[in-house]
Amino acid sequence: WTVNIKGGWEKQSLQIASQSVEELKEARAEAWRSALVKARLSPVVTISGAQGTKACLVNGTYNLEDNCVDGQPPSFRNRDFPDTWLYLAEDKRWYLSSTQRKESRSAIGFAYSEPVATGTLPHQTQLWEASVGKGVFQAQVLTFATSSQDK
Repeated sequence: WTVNIKGGWEKQSLQIASQSVEELKEARAEAWRSALVKARLSPVVTISGAQGTKACLVNGTYNLEDNCVDGQPPSFRNRDFPDTWLYLAEDKRWYLSSTQRKESRSAIGFAYSEPVATGTLPHQTQLWEASVGKGVFQAQVLTFATSSQDK
């Protein structure tokens, strides 16, 4: 393709664009690797403050998944409800939802965060909405505490 550089048109290789995409993918993977290192230092996340019909599935203690994929966002499993996960969905929001939805990174759940930048862990985001009834979500203040071990 051609691009306008300093008033003149020059041919550019498609290879430049693909290298940029590859560099972007590697930068994202590196941001998640760095986040995973931080998550492993404090692998226990406790959430409180949710209200509504699904509060019992939102509030609770979540453990970092043992088998996190290198360069991908980590996931956390609810200790009391093993089918409930805290994971990053395809829309770049953290969600609390089922194992099936976590596996497909579906943007459906009991609560969700604001969209986050690559490498942002769930306790680092402040705006959350949680279910208060059938299909109705409400902004809520959720409190996150992280720790290195069980209390």
